[in-house]
Amino acid sequence: MKLSLGSYFYTAGRVLVAATILFGLLLAVPATQTRADNAGYALAFDGINDLVRLTYTASIMATSTWTTTKSVELWVKPEGPAVFCANNVVAACDYIFGDRPEWWGITRGIINGLDRIWIFNFDGRMKQIGVTYTTGEWVHIALVHNNGMLRAYVNGVETGAVASGATRQPGNGALPMLYIGGSIFNTSRNYTLQGQIDEVRIWNIARSTAEIVSNKDLILTGSEAGLAAYYQMSDGAGTILTDDSVNNWNGTLLDGELSVPPNGSYPQWVTSNAFGDPTPTPTFTPVTPTASPGPPTATPTETFTPTWTPVVPTATPTDTPEPSPTPTLTWTPTDTFTPTNTPEPSLTPEPSTPTNMPDPTLTPEPSTPTTTWTPVPSATPAGSSNFALSFDGANDLVQLPATSQIIGASWTSTKSVELWVKPEGASIACANNAIAACDIIIGDRPQLWGLTRGVINGQDRIWAFNYDGSMDIISMTYTPNEWMHVALVHSDGMLRLFRNGVEVASRASGNTAFPQGSNPVLSLGGIIFSSTSNYTLQGQIDEVRLWNVARSAQEIQNDMLRMLTGDEAWLAAYYLMSDGAGSTLTDDSIYNWNGTLLDGGWGVAPNGTLPLWVIPGAF
Repeated sequence: MKLSLGSYFYTAGRVLVAATILFGLLLAVPATQTRADNAGYALAFDGINDLVRLTYTASIMATSTWTTTKSVELWVKPEGPAVFCANNVVAACDYIFGDRPEWWGITRGIINGLDRIWIFNFDGRMKQIGVTYTTGEWVHIALVHNNGMLRAYVNGVETGAVASGATRQPGNGALPMLYIGGSIFNTSRNYTLQGQIDEVRIWNIARSTAEIVSNKDLILTGSEAGLAAYYQMSDGAGTILTDDSVNNWNGTLLDGELSVPPNGSYPQWVTSNAFGDPTPTPTFTPVTPTASPGPPTATPTETFTPTWTPVVPTATPTDTPEPSPTPTLTWTPTDTFTPTNTPEPSLTPEPSTPTNMPDPTLTPEPSTPTTTWTPVPSATPAGSSNFALSFDGANDLVQLPATSQIIGASWTSTKSVELWVKPEGASIACANNAIAACDIIIGDRPQLWGLTRGVINGQDRIWAFNYDGSMDIISMTYTPNEWMHVALVHSDGMLRLFRNGVEVASRASGNTAFPQGSNPVLSLGGIIFSSTSNYTLQGQIDEVRLWNVARSAQEIQNDMLRMLTGDEAWLAAYYLMSDGAGSTLTDDSIYNWNGTLLDGGWGVAPNGTLPLWVIPGAF
């Protein structure tokens, strides 16, 4: 059919109008945002030594309010069997996401028989929420911390909440580091996930339920308000995890870290099917925490009951002790974090004693029978490492770093030491009845504070001492060749001494005084100044713990019979005696303040034997 010119222009005009209308309709329809799994990749972690190290929490968050306001969203597919979290501690589960030294984050593991994904935050007490999951299936998890509340979301549904204040931060200016897929401290504390992770989003704002639900299946632009870092897993190859936000906080894939060696396989780039199956709706009902008197405690989705109770000594102490509370199982993560590459100090011998130290005026402890103590191991007894260090009383000692480095700037006023000791052989008579001329169990050089063993004014005792301008000492009885737990606590102008968890003596004692410009160094098992000033212990020592806080009687009782995780709040150094061989004493805390075993020195010749690794230890 032929068209006239007029008909042609009429028909063409109708087509143009129709096309214009259609184009307008297309413009009016909102574009569909790309689904998250269209990026194609996830990271698979082997549960052996795989992890991704990001950078400092404070750097990524880029705001000082992150301790009170933050959100994390991610997809995770847990694989393989869940681990039993040591001592039922949330930070000893396998890490999905969180900081090192484990103050907040998301983990997976079994606590008191409950296999869960755990959302947690430490505000001075550990607050945690457990949510159910299915092994081998993808699940979307969100952590939201804001306005004094910690909330957990599963597939966009809020499943639990608990009161939780600002995340604790280090008192020494150090900066915690964020990780994905694992956290490694050493071979025995290797918390790496078996499973896959995709679409990790870190926010310095509190995300709402609506925001979580509407965006969990979609790729972000990377420039959203409040988005601190965005790991879309878009790389697909290599050892860099690109931050797909505008902030460029790239991560590094690691095959092992610290003392955990590589196995030749980094986290693997795999095809993501995070959205391949319908998103299940949680079938459980959130549990609202019930308020209780006293300090707030963590109220997870399920209620936990400790499965062990340490035995508290029943013998009457020499002095009036604090009431023996009923111990409860609690845990706190590390409150300080010091980078491991901090150099150890140069060790320079100090004079044997401060020249203005008077001999003590001794108020001997009344003669009473020694406390009878039968340790009852907890689920993880302290002696699980099996080793102790045996000192020969001739020239053995362990040299540690400086007191101020290990304990921190406040060490002169606030500190605690706990250890197990088994004094052996005959006790020495301390020259001139001076506390600093007794055999050192632990203390600093030049003997300003610590624990010693010896005979003063005819009294064979273990002595706790502190020099605040005059020498303050307290003492307790002991039985040679028997293990006992000893704790020294110095705080608030008081020096306190504990035997097997019971306070036996105390006295006023101010800040530890030390020579201007000096940097006293700590020693374990002895101090040597010369052949005539050789104060080395004959006996065994196990489970040495140094704290930059005043430990309470209850805390001492709760923990004395079990191994620590090494990242407890205020723990400055932890010598579990886990090595079993060699001339290095490993610090089993996160700080790596390792000691060196010595055979003589300072004018005392070696006798060919370092302090000996012996078994069994205190238990």
